[in-house]
Amino acid sequence: MNFTVVQLSSGMRLVHIQTPTELIWCGVTVGVGSRDELPEQEGMAHFIEHLVFKGTKTRNNIQLINRIEDVGGDLNAFTTKEYTTYYANCLKIDMARAVDLVLDLAINPSFPDDEIEKERNVILDEILSYKDAPAEAISDQFDELLFNEHPLAHNILGNAKSLKKIQRKDILAFYQKFYTASNMVIGFLGDVPVEKVVAFIEKRIPNVLQLKTEIERALPYRIIPQVKIEKRKFHQTHCIMGGNAPSSVDKNWYVAHMINNYIAGPNFSALLNMIVRERHGLVYQIDSSYNAYSDTGTFSIYFASDKPDLDKAVDLINRELKKKLESGVSEIKFQKLKRQYLGQLKLAQENKESQLFGAVKAIMFLNRVDTYDIFYEKIAHATCEDFNAISREMLNPDNFSRLVYI
Repeated sequence: MNFTVVQLSSGMRLVHIQTPTELIWCGVTVGVGSRDELPEQEGMAHFIEHLVFKGTKTRNNIQLINRIEDVGGDLNAFTTKEYTTYYANCLKIDMARAVDLVLDLAINPSFPDDEIEKERNVILDEILSYKDAPAEAISDQFDELLFNEHPLAHNILGNAKSLKKIQRKDILAFYQKFYTASNMVIGFLGDVPVEKVVAFIEKRIPNVLQLKTEIERALPYRIIPQVKIEKRKFHQTHCIMGGNAPSSVDKNWYVAHMINNYIAGPNFSALLNMIVRERHGLVYQIDSSYNAYSDTGTFSIYFASDKPDLDKAVDLINRELKKKLESGVSEIKFQKLKRQYLGQLKLAQENKESQLFGAVKAIMFLNRVDTYDIFYEKIAHATCEDFNAISREMLNPDNFSRLVYI
């Protein structure tokens, strides 16, 4: 992966990746997410992500949609706890449309009054839809349990109470505070020279964006283990358990990814899938997740089971984790896990969109991008001792919180 980082005259940064392809991917990432909201603003970052598609100073919502779809391209956006991204992809010959469009969305939203009310109702329906998706709902609520009153506890969608109170003046104030040049990174991937991309962007960014944003984020505190059980009307019992993990800037974050792979990550051969499902037949699905933020991280295990099997599954998971903490993994097993992870990364390299998003996030939070060669070298130097030491921090069930829908 060959990338170039350019500081634009407006103060925005561009991450450019040139690679042989007939397609281009481009996007604007803004360093604002749900953790940047005050309690009365919950859902604001996501609300704005929806609203920018409802019209800009140069296009109405229909023109925005048709501008890229008319040439077979895609336009979309997503909000996380720490950033918001607007992106498009299309054929190389339509590059100007895609770049111009994502810049228009991020820089020129008009926030029409009538669209604010309509989109508010759309998001309220979106929130209600999660009540029918227990695996999604329990994950969001688990963050609330882990982070308590900290802003990382905020549900990205917000809640009905806060959304109903948000007015246009609140939206404009939030937008103006965070959507500034210093808080935006443009990403571009395609077979177009960086000089041409820079020249094109510079013509379209107004000087007004030269304002700077100083983001002050409250540091998370150590998670205090707790258990919460809620009665819900689902056929199965749903359980999620977990706690602290390394942040995305921790020197050992890639080892945390390897640990997640080992426990119940995307592989059928993962430890808990083989034991809890294959050997004991207590669950249909069991997954683990590692979420790394800029200053903290979480590790969690989720499963759904028949109600009589809940305690059996929890006890079995706790027993297996403690067993692994006591014995650790062997050098042979560690080398196998390392090779597995490196293979996954090689495959991920083929996902151009993922490459671009990863580079943009690195510039946003670290102000640097490590090449894959550097990354592979770091993994190659990871040791079995590193793996077992971080496992003892991440996987101790005595430090886990647990949320159950029963």
